[in-house]
Amino acid sequence: MTQEPLRKRKRANRYGGGQTKSSFPAGSVPTAEDSGRVTRSKTKQHLASRAKMEVAAKTAIPADDKKRRVKSYISGTLEVLEGEVLATFEKTKVVAVVGSAEARDDSAAASMDRNGGPAPWTATTTECILRCDESPLAPSGRGGADKDNLQRGVPSCGAEIPEIQPGSHVRGDPQHRRTRRVVAPQGGAMQPKPRRPATKEDAEDLGRSFRFLSDKDEETRPDPRYLQRHDSKVLPQEYINSNMRTICCGWMVELSLEFKFQQETLMLGIRIFDRFLSLSLEPVSRRHLQLVAIASMLLASKMEEVSHPSVKDFSKMSADTFSPVDVKRMEVSVLQTLQYRIHSPCVGSYVSIVKEATDMDGRTYHLAMYLIELCALHYAFLSYHPSLVASSAIHLSRMRPWTDELERVTGYHEKQLRECSNFVAKVHHLACEENKPDAPVTPLKEKYRMHSKLCVSNEKPLKTQL
Repeated sequence: MTQEPLRKRKRANRYGGGQTKSSFPAGSVPTAEDSGRVTRSKTKQHLASRAKMEVAAKTAIPADDKKRRVKSYISGTLEVLEGEVLATFEKTKVVAVVGSAEARDDSAAASMDRNGGPAPWTATTTECILRCDESPLAPSGRGGADKDNLQRGVPSCGAEIPEIQPGSHVRGDPQHRRTRRVVAPQGGAMQPKPRRPATKEDAEDLGRSFRFLSDKDEETRPDPRYLQRHDSKVLPQEYINSNMRTICCGWMVELSLEFKFQQETLMLGIRIFDRFLSLSLEPVSRRHLQLVAIASMLLASKMEEVSHPSVKDFSKMSADTFSPVDVKRMEVSVLQTLQYRIHSPCVGSYVSIVKEATDMDGRTYHLAMYLIELCALHYAFLSYHPSLVASSAIHLSRMRPWTDELERVTGYHEKQLRECSNFVAKVHHLACEENKPDAPVTPLKEKYRMHSKLCVSNEKPLKTQL
């Protein structure tokens, strides 16, 4: 007998183990015995499947009963979970961290009074770290007062813990196993670690640094009258005025916010921009003014930032008005004009020095920085020394008289700040009145309206104390 192909034999074994119609040799007729074997195999399969269906129908759960079972399962699971959480909370160790020292469980136990009640919190900064599966719903087992606190969601130690929202602390949730930090109440928010006040020797060193930067700043100051070489007499059609400089500097602020630059990068970019326009031998037309700003910010980012954007990124920020080749050529032109003397002291550095030497708070610091950046947008800012502008901004931000300590650090007497303080107050008054969304000061106001800057741009117009 000729052996059948492997594919046909597999098909025969799959359908009942016997031969199918296609597995018979060509020209042969299946006998009655072969047909009966195939029929019996199919009948067995049909009976087995029917029996399974009957068993499934008998054991089926009605719809109402299924809902009832699901509800009971959920309630039982919640009861079990609640019992596990309460039991775990009783075994949880509470670690008290006082300042930077690590207190152990015996110190936490020693803080309890003799009657078993909780002792008042005496540390300045105390945090209770609840680990693993703890829950603020756990009772302490010390009486009815703890049960009342348990119903209100307040543990026996006196630390108020927010109420657990429905659906939280479910097993399987990644938040269920995460360590949670609860800050103990101290009658107010936790204050940062106080900074060590500067000694008399430190203040003298910082004062010398302030005056050294002031002397170095004089070497790289731009000409406060450089726009006379770019006015309408020289360029009747493409001249530059102070309003165009303010608009261009406002665009540089937007550029720094887009790339998340530091303040030093922005102030250095504006300084390079002014120095190039004051030292350029040829007049710069208004259509190349934005290109000069792009090249200035590119050089400033290379000097101050850890990783600076590429030339293509700066080209895209100009809406592809200038190609990367144009940006590179202008960068080379700026370097040659400045004779590769790029870096110069930042105006914000003077404020930082005064902050280290005195007890300046955060609000005064951010407000002084905001006033400095506002003044940098105006062309009249170049008429005053940067250290004088910084000292005047600090004087207005303090809203208090000038002290002898500030005079020793900055080297400026209170009478020397009168004219510049009036200029800074006038600039701030104009910024407060400006409400146009496309104004050059709008990006700065949005920048210092953030909570990280203490929303100092919402301050009312300042008045001089002189």
